[in-house]
Amino acid sequence: MPSAHAIAATVGATALPLKSGRVVMDASWSPYIQAEIAIPKQASAVLDTLDPRAAARVSLTVSRTNPAQSRTFNLGVRERIVDHENSDVIVKLASDEARLQDASRVSSMVDDGASSRQRTDGNSMLDLRNLVNGYVFDHLVPGNLTRNPSVSVAWVCSASAVVAAGSSFAGQTIYFDRGVASAAVSLDIGASDEDEVTPGAAYTYSVDLMASLAGVSVSLVVYDGTTIINSATRTVLASTWSRQSIGFTAPTSGRVHLRVYWSSTPSATTRLHVGRLALASGTTALTWARPSLVADSSITYDFTANPGALTLPPGLNLWSYLEPLLQLAGARLYCDEAMAWHLVAADAVQSGQLILNKGDNVTDATDTITRESNGAWWEAVVIRYDDGTTVKYDAAGKPGGLTLRLDYDRPFPGAGAAARLLARSQGRGRVFDLKAISNYAATPGMALSASLPDTDTQTGAVLAVEWAWPADEMRVTSRGLIDTVAGSWALQSTGLTWSAVGTSVTWNTYS
Repeated sequence: MPSAHAIAATVGATALPLKSGRVVMDASWSPYIQAEIAIPKQASAVLDTLDPRAAARVSLTVSRTNPAQSRTFNLGVRERIVDHENSDVIVKLASDEARLQDASRVSSMVDDGASSRQRTDGNSMLDLRNLVNGYVFDHLVPGNLTRNPSVSVAWVCSASAVVAAGSSFAGQTIYFDRGVASAAVSLDIGASDEDEVTPGAAYTYSVDLMASLAGVSVSLVVYDGTTIINSATRTVLASTWSRQSIGFTAPTSGRVHLRVYWSSTPSATTRLHVGRLALASGTTALTWARPSLVADSSITYDFTANPGALTLPPGLNLWSYLEPLLQLAGARLYCDEAMAWHLVAADAVQSGQLILNKGDNVTDATDTITRESNGAWWEAVVIRYDDGTTVKYDAAGKPGGLTLRLDYDRPFPGAGAAARLLARSQGRGRVFDLKAISNYAATPGMALSASLPDTDTQTGAVLAVEWAWPADEMRVTSRGLIDTVAGSWALQSTGLTWSAVGTSVTWNTYS
């Protein structure tokens, strides 16, 4: 029975009448998912819901009947184009890596406190997962108006403070101690880098607090420079985080910051933890809803980097901040169609297998082997780092060979990224570009087996998938292809692992 294909789009609760659509998932670019839909010209009220400046989102659901498949893509609107001549509207969409490419540290200060967030347990390694999840993602909380949501150089404590002891790069927490005879302790968040507010408008600061013992009270104080705008006493729970808030009316200066003031004397040496600052417009505290990472066992999260490469200057977008660190760690960060974030090894393999055969489901194919610089294969890698004062290079590969050159206006993070990028390119000199009947389970990183006339079966992995409507076809691009003769282990059932094959069998003798 022929399969019927469909695509549906909605913005909020409004269904959009589609004329055509295209969705691309590509592991070699960011954003990982990019899409474009065409709809007839709509009423202004509908067009307003597709305004990319308002962080509009569109849900695309694709499906087929035989076999039954369905997949939904939750994507952000990046561009809306109204073609008045043809009465069409083109809407361009992307996954949430685009948010990291938009967002930056808006401040008058370089956050040079990043190096202090290395482990305090004596381990010199850094944890990439906590750098992303606990520091970078703190800047993506919707509606948060503060410049300093996570521990930064603008978090200044009057006592000796420690950031995330025993847990590298937790980013969102700081703690300090004081005993019976200690003087009052204050933590100023942003005194040297105050938040901008509209004079006369209502706002609410909120922050996480936790004490090591019961009976601790602190004051939350809103300042305009050195002038107190409002203050309130809050009781801190023992060994449990609680969200505490304070409202205020913005002063005429349009600048404020928050102080956490600890004056009470506990019965014994006590530790106070502070984290996750938010500033919301209005009288209600902001619900902290940052993205979070899906754990993945394919990557070792610990890595070593030059502390200078961890500084975050104002205006640098968060993706550009992370990219050289991800390369150094041999990692890849991406957001899937369900808005879930993944931090994985650069060439991590997805579950499942895609089998494409000419005469079965393949409608067109090209087999390309090239030395041209197509972004997929190279024999050497050179990376140039320039922090405005010092230029350093990281290099790996064959002298005189086809070379990938990358330039970063960032401090040198350490050697190793060039070698990792070179290793990833091996086996990529040959590329299958296949058109086939749409299979909505296909995903980059999935194992690929492709058979074309007059050539050995090729096995490798999916690099990119593109679906198009109303054509009901997909285009699959490969990576890491190898010749695979009939009867080999690589062409057996996906449930047969090499460890299950007899120990006396080798690659050459398997049949």
